[in-house]
Amino acid sequence: MALTPRNTPNTIQMPFRRRRSFLSDVGQVALHPRTFYLGLRQSPVWGMAALVILVLITLAEVQALNATAPATPVDTWAAALVAIARVVFGWILLAVLLSEVSLFNGESPQLGLNWRVAVWASLPLGFMAGLQMLYRSGGGVIGEPGLSGFLTELPFYATLPMLLQQILRALAGNLTLFWLWHLALLYLGARHALKGRTWAALLVVIMWIIIVVMLPVVTNRV
Repeated sequence: MALTPRNTPNTIQMPFRRRRSFLSDVGQVALHPRTFYLGLRQSPVWGMAALVILVLITLAEVQALNATAPATPVDTWAAALVAIARVVFGWILLAVLLSEVSLFNGESPQLGLNWRVAVWASLPLGFMAGLQMLYRSGGGVIGEPGLSGFLTELPFYATLPMLLQQILRALAGNLTLFWLWHLALLYLGARHALKGRTWAALLVVIMWIIIVVMLPVVTNRV
């Protein structure tokens, strides 16, 4: 007859882990992005990040519209809806692009995880929108976006074909420290959250740069 020890627990006690807050996740993305992306599957607050980024970018767009001339309520709502649609469409497109990282690993795409990588990689763009609002609220005036204001100073710029001028203007308009930070977070997310190879993560970043630059050119919104 087998003997069983007394007072044997029926269940295994797991250590309690405190759920991370939104602000702690923001701090980790800013200071320790690699560590953050390695644990992204356990992050429950991406929805708050998406909402904050959407609100900041939308308010910045509306403020920029009213900075030039007083806008009607219809124009304000239209600008807000266009800003929201642009950001959400960008996240969807990024989630699809990031699927290539999993496919190159021989795995099925994880669209939910791809979406979270896209949202958190956009955090610097939300920071930039917030700083722009603070700057305008203090009476500051924001001129040409990015480095596009310097293009006319280049001696060869005026001699370039119109299509090449538009491409350079679209690229220079995005060239900010926050956009470069956004690209770096996108690369780190593809590498560490999706376990992608270096070349696959770089390929996604390059394709995203091409889309961001060429889409305004194709739609004649440069």
